[in-house]
Amino acid sequence: MDQATPHSERILNDEDLAVLEKNANRPPVYAAGSVLVRHGDTTNFVLYLMAGHVKAMRHDPTDQTKRKAPPRIVAIHGPGEVTCELAAITGGPRIADVIAITPVDALFIPGDVWMSFLDRHPRVMKALYKKSALIQTAMTDVRAESATTAEQKLAGAFLKLTSTGLGTVSETDNGQVMSFKDLTQMDLAGLAGISRESTVQCIKQFKENGILTTGRRRFTIHDIDVLRRIADRPDSTPTRREGS
Repeated sequence: MDQATPHSERILNDEDLAVLEKNANRPPVYAAGSVLVRHGDTTNFVLYLMAGHVKAMRHDPTDQTKRKAPPRIVAIHGPGEVTCELAAITGGPRIADVIAITPVDALFIPGDVWMSFLDRHPRVMKALYKKSALIQTAMTDVRAESATTAEQKLAGAFLKLTSTGLGTVSETDNGQVMSFKDLTQMDLAGLAGISRESTVQCIKQFKENGILTTGRRRFTIHDIDVLRRIADRPDSTPTRREGS
C-alpha cells in the first residue's frame, strides 16, 4: 500500500504545498522503474512525493572487482516526503540515482523556488537539518555493519522495509504477516549491502526455516520477531520460527 508519511512527521504541511504548487511542475504519473534522477545530473529540482515510492541508489566507485556489488539502496522514500533537495542547496551534481519502485506521482519544485521558500520558512530548514542528521546516522550504522553476516544484513534490510509503507499487513491463524511487492532480489541485495548470490542463499535459508515465502516480485514475512533476533544476534547460528 502507499502509506503516506504521518502529518506530524511531514516536512511540508498543506499550506506549504499550496505555496509551492504555484511554481512547481506536476508531470503525469511515472511508471514503476522510471528514472527520475540520475547520478551526476546537474539538475537542481526538488521532489515532493504525492504518491508512490522511490529508491535512492549509489554505486561504489571504489569497487573494481569483476563481479561488482549491486548499487547500494541508501534510502526509500514514500508519500509525503521531500527528496533530491541536496543539489538545490549545494549547487553540485546529483549523488544518487532515484528510481520509481511503484508508480509515482510527484511535484517537481525548481531549485530557486525551493531555496526562496526555505529563506521564508526556517521551520522547514530546521526539519531538513534533522533529516540530514538522521541520514548521516544511518550511513554510519551501515559502515558499522561490515562485521555482521549476510544473513544478519538481509534480516536488517527486511526490518527497514517494514517502516517504509511499502508493505501490506494481513491477519492469519498464526498472527500477522507482512508482504512486500514490486521488489526484486537485486533490490534486497542493494538494501542489505550484500551480493545477489548471498541474498539468494539467505532467502533460501529463511524459506527453509519458515520465516519467509516468496512469489513473483513479492516477499512475505511470517515472523518479524525472528528477523529481529537474527539481525541483533552476535553469531550466525540459524534461527528457526517457533513451531517449525
